[in-house]
Amino acid sequence: DLHNCLTCKSGYVESPDGSSDNGKFCIICLESYSNDKKWIYDREQNETHCIYNEASDCPPTAKYYLPNDKYCTNNCPSTLLLDDPICVEICPDNKYKYSVNNTCLITCPDNYYEDNINKECVNSCPSQTYIDGTSCVEECPSSKKIFAQECKDECPSNTYLYNLKNCVNSCPIEAPYIDGTSCVEECPSSKKI
Repeated sequence: DLHNCLTCKSGYVESPDGSSDNGKFCIICLESYSNDKKWIYDREQNETHCIYNEASDCPPTAKYYLPNDKYCTNNCPSTLLLDDPICVEICPDNKYKYSVNNTCLITCPDNYYEDNINKECVNSCPSQTYIDGTSCVEECPSSKKIFAQECKDECPSNTYLYNLKNCVNSCPIEAPYIDGTSCVEECPSSKKI
C-alpha cells in the first residue's frame, strides 16, 4: 500500500512500485552509486534502513554488512563480530576472534596467542594447553620437548630431559639419575654413579 511507504531519503529518487512484506512497508529508491534499493520501515524497531543484497552494495558511509537483515551499518552491533566487511555471529574457521575490538583476524596481534581450540586471540593459553610459538595447542609436536607449558625445540640449559618429552629442573624420583642431559631410572652399566 503506497500510502504507508516512506518517501525516499535525500539523494534518492522514487521508483514507481512499492511493496509490503510482514508489516514492513517500503518504497524502491534509486541510489546514484549502485542498483535499485528499497527503503524499509520496521514498525517494531521504529527504524528506517535500506535493503542490500550483499556487502559490496554497501555505501561508504555504512560499509559493514549484516547479511541476515540485508542491512548496512557504520558499526557492527556489540553482539556481533566484524569479519570485514561482514558482521557475523562467529568467525570463519580460518580466523580468530579478537575480543578487544570484536573482530575476526587471520593472525592475532603481538603479545597474543592463537587459541586453536576456542579460535580466539588470548593473552595467555588456557590450562591443559601448551604454547607453540604464537599458538595454543593441545599437544606439542612430536619433535618438540615440553618445558613450563611451552613446546621447545630443545630443553633449556640447566634442565634435564625426562621421559623423552619433558624438560625438568631436577630429575624426579622415578628417574633420579642424570646421564648427560637426561634423567634415567638406572645408570648405564658402562658408567659409574
